[in-house]
Amino acid sequence: MSGQLPLSNYPIPGAKGGETIQMLSDLYIRLREFMARKVQKDEEGQGMVEYALILVLIAIVVIVILQVVGKQVNNVFSNISNGLAQ
Repeated sequence: MSGQLPLSNYPIPGAKGGETIQMLSDLYIRLREFMARKVQKDEEGQGMVEYALILVLIAIVVIVILQVVGKQVNNVFSNISNGLAQ
């Protein structure tokens, strides 16, 4: 306990001996649980952003591919359609 003061030197009004330590312990546990839930929610949000960025990247790639090969595919289907019509 070097550099730390004992908890019993700082009594909580209305609390007796062991109750002070128990109250502080309960408060500490609640704070840790709150922080753990907050970190978990932050990580879930981060995952959603990553998935959104991946979807945007895929959409851009598909648009570029369709613009590059779109005319060629259209010509192929037009030739097939004209061949069937004759």
